[in-house]
Amino acid sequence: MMPTQLEAVVVYTVVAFCAVYCVWLFMPATMKRWMANALLRRFPRLQAWSTLQAATRDPAGCGSACGNCASAGARPPAQEHQVHWAKKRRSPPG
Repeated sequence: MMPTQLEAVVVYTVVAFCAVYCVWLFMPATMKRWMANALLRRFPRLQAWSTLQAATRDPAGCGSACGNCASAGARPPAQEHQVHWAKKRRSPPG
């Protein structure tokens, strides 16, 4: 059975949106900020989109632009703990 043209267009559109979302998800924060600012300058109607608004904010912290330390409720890193390894005793042959 051959898919109709409308079905093919719908499938291609869904796949394209998924690909764009995947690229956006794994894109570095610096590039996201640059793209979000460019989109907002080009298309002013996108001002209401909260995802773009969040991407345009400059993260606070060390300046690496990873976005992890910009959260308000950031917890301090966990304390280190020692790991003790026990040697496995071998039973005598026999």
